[in-house]
Amino acid sequence: MSVFWGRVGNQMYNFLRSTAALPVLSALLLVLLPACIGGSGGSSSGRTGGGATGNSTNPFSPTDLSGDWTGHLTPRDNEGLPWADGDLRILSRNFFLRADGQGNFTYCQPGTENPYDVASGGASLNQTVIGHKGLFSAAFRELEKNREQLILVGRLNDARNFIHGEYELRSRTVNTEGEDVEAVDSGVFELTLSAGLGNFQPSIFEGSWSGHNYHYAPRYSNMSLEIDASGSVIGGGIDTGDQVYRWDTEGANDLVFDRFTDSSVGMLEGFDLMLDHGAPMFMHYVMVDESGTFLTGPIEDTQGNITYFRMMKK
Repeated sequence: MSVFWGRVGNQMYNFLRSTAALPVLSALLLVLLPACIGGSGGSSSGRTGGGATGNSTNPFSPTDLSGDWTGHLTPRDNEGLPWADGDLRILSRNFFLRADGQGNFTYCQPGTENPYDVASGGASLNQTVIGHKGLFSAAFRELEKNREQLILVGRLNDARNFIHGEYELRSRTVNTEGEDVEAVDSGVFELTLSAGLGNFQPSIFEGSWSGHNYHYAPRYSNMSLEIDASGSVIGGGIDTGDQVYRWDTEGANDLVFDRFTDSSVGMLEGFDLMLDHGAPMFMHYVMVDESGTFLTGPIEDTQGNITYFRMMKK
């Protein structure tokens, strides 16, 4: 593996930075690169970055990737995709990766309603050994529906606490035959190493958030959320352009944001956010970034329609 990266590591990295790489990104990673299948373990964990942990020929070690990593997926314009019409249809979103003590990724939450749970057997993973320049790749595939594939090509920094690179999400948004999938979303990503449990505190939720509630098609609504110091909702709602649906502020949403279900990655999972007319909006999860700037996640209405929100703190 180190010989392979030694010959083509720089060329591949430069190639991946170009838009010409995107149509063949999946093929390169899944066919050319050797695999290191993820191992067991999926509990929240963190560690601090450090110096070289490899050997004389490769200063990086697989264990340099262990821990929880939180960050952003930031799409390009996605021009040329069948549903895009040249416009940006997907917004940036928070996501996280979790790796076991050997540096094998066991879980990935890509910002949609379907995580890649390798540890439980719900997803497969092809992961390369990290190279001497900190380069590696990981290709996740969801097994139950056999639809979603997320491919990451990243580079770990010398401090072992930051990763940046390219990603491509592939799926079926149109009827296709057999194993055929299409490029849905591609762009750049960055990840920061979490310090572990307690890395995020609920106080980060306090404030006024505003942004969009959207789907892959050109369907956008304005969405806002105001949260007080206790974690209670005191304002905001969803504005479709035709109608405004406001959050309940009479007690149904009290203390909703007073905790995290996973404070290592900034995630609060599985709860209803009530509208003022009594209808629940199910939040599959909300995820906040390290800086407390973005709040993102999937939301489901009473008809089972799932959309995605991204709000920024004012």
